Amino acid sequence: MKSTRKHYCACNPRSKTNREEAKWYCFRHRRHLCDDCIYDELNQRHISCMVGSYQSFIKSAPSQISSFKHNKCPICDKILPDDDARAVVRLNCACVYHTTCLQQYLLSN
Repeated sequence: MKSTRKHYCACNPRSKTNREEAKWYCFRHRRHLCDDCIYDELNQRHISCMVGSYQSFIKSAPSQISSFKHNKCPICDKILPDDDARAVVRLNCACVYHTTCLQQYLLSN
């Protein structure tokens, strides 16, 4: 049964008239996020977090939840830092990589 409840990012207060539904869900912090917050360079709270849809989080196995605490770079399989915005890059697809790993990968291919 699919939920019809809408979820909103914290930056979208109820008093706002044109609220947009949150597109992303942070698996680490368990928060609904909008595009503005997930790609925000000033507020780097979700800079290296694993994100996806809320439905994908609900469908994931309970044993996988601990792996959401620390997202890993798909190229080198090492944990991504959550305190250095220059060390990671998030693509438009919401995937996160070490900046150096992605640069080396793109230059070699």
